[in-house]
Amino acid sequence: MFDPSFSTLALDCSLKNVTLAVIQNQNVLASYNGIPNEPQSTSLINIIDDILKQANLVINDIHHVLFCNGPGSFTSLRVGLATLKGLFWDHNAQFYQTSSLLLRCYSKEQSNDDVQATIQLGRQKYVVGRLINGDQFEEKLCLNQQTIEFDSKDVINIEAFLKIIKYKHFKRVEKDDLHIEYFLEPDFG
Repeated sequence: MFDPSFSTLALDCSLKNVTLAVIQNQNVLASYNGIPNEPQSTSLINIIDDILKQANLVINDIHHVLFCNGPGSFTSLRVGLATLKGLFWDHNAQFYQTSSLLLRCYSKEQSNDDVQATIQLGRQKYVVGRLINGDQFEEKLCLNQQTIEFDSKDVINIEAFLKIIKYKHFKRVEKDDLHIEYFLEPDFG
């Protein structure tokens, strides 16, 4: 069972931007939000190590791992998931997954209206997430930009992780059952 008083490592690396936070008692103890200078495959471990040091924690202090499992870039998601599985292989941390689109919806300015976030997956391929009244979440694939309200900005607010935790918009999974959501037909053109 998820206990917010325990330390949580939250990661979204569905696109080039890496968003990472250490959270405890509904407070962000340390975070990183940006595009690393090196590929994620070489920089992610160092970024995690740095924010753990900033939070005065070690890997054994982390009880929960919250992973944004996509939709997004297959390579970025695969690197993030492999890194987390490797770091926590011998630890008893509980794993949870949530949608990268939900993180982007909660990152937007909240109002009484519905909130929408969009991720471009390739040429004329988009996935749209919609948060209805701050509670219900749905996502769908669109093959034509004209059918959606397109938002090209990928601004992530670290505090959005707190909303995901507060409203329990995540699913508990075993390490071996974690999966990533990506578009199955890469567009190389």
